[in-house]
Amino acid sequence: MPCGKAVERSEKLDAQRMLRSVGLKSTGPRSRVLEALLKAEEPLSHRELVEDPGCRGLDRVSVYRALRAFVEKGLAYRLVTEDRVGRFVASSRARSHPRHPHFLCRRCGKLECLTRIRMPTLAHRRIGHRVEKQSWVLEGVCTACLSE
Repeated sequence: MPCGKAVERSEKLDAQRMLRSVGLKSTGPRSRVLEALLKAEEPLSHRELVEDPGCRGLDRVSVYRALRAFVEKGLAYRLVTEDRVGRFVASSRARSHPRHPHFLCRRCGKLECLTRIRMPTLAHRRIGHRVEKQSWVLEGVCTACLSE
């Protein structure tokens, strides 16, 4: 569920601190989008962020620009699954839990964080490549859809 709860003052300060720590100005739109990502219990699409109560009143372009800046600066990463919808997650740098896989339901489209499962670390030095992104998306049918 996207963040619909009121953002506490300390969370606003955390978002502002995180933005400044990577060299981004702490503007109202950036702070609000980052707060929504930090509060979200699941990865959010651009559309879901625009509709999020915490981002109400922000135009689509401002949300897009904020997301692009977050990805460039490492505050968020973008997951693109078979349905071709980009969903955004606050990165490990901004969140306290380690990298984890996600589950995409092919019926309802829900993308769920599997935070109890840790992602394996690639031994990139052994393969000689520079790994810039690692993601793991499991696809299938969620328990809610199976019970219908």
